[in-house]
Amino acid sequence: RMKQGAQRPLWFDMKLREPKCWEYQRATMASLETSLVRAGIRNPKIVQKKAKHGLTKFEFHVTFSGISLQGDSDPARFPWWNLRAQHDGTSEGIPFSTPARAELWYATVFQISPEILQLADIKSPCFHPNKVNCICALAAKNRVKQASYVPLAKRQKQTESANFFKSRAETLNHWKNQAKGTSSSNTQGDQ
Repeated sequence: RMKQGAQRPLWFDMKLREPKCWEYQRATMASLETSLVRAGIRNPKIVQKKAKHGLTKFEFHVTFSGISLQGDSDPARFPWWNLRAQHDGTSEGIPFSTPARAELWYATVFQISPEILQLADIKSPCFHPNKVNCICALAAKNRVKQASYVPLAKRQKQTESANFFKSRAETLNHWKNQAKGTSSSNTQGDQ
């Protein structure tokens, strides 16, 4: 048993995927706790994180005493990746329900304690075991690349626009210089 106020070394941070479920705060908290126990997290304590100026966030800090999945308490054999919404669609995160609707809501873990990372020997971004050769990091890199991708037609248009403005500036400078040259020769002839 932990002394009151003592830090529990096993923790993770999770967030609600749809903040609308927060209409029923007590039901959401109770349902989240039940879902974590069902997932194999022993004695979870959930605390809502605070934003600046006392505002509440839809993020939670969860501390727990250990894991137990079908009697197995080895962190290395626990499916940590199931607590996170995986981009390949293999997991949606932690399912829970509220009186708000019949369908399931989901919470997803986004940060996990260094102790768990070390004990379970898992990767921090996706929580897959280090032994597994997953493509999550590559997929994340491709998503970032895709998000900043500019279509070819748009790139061509940008270069055409840049070339147009460059040639326009050159033309204007040419005529400006010619006008200066003409006016300076006229003034010299008058003297």
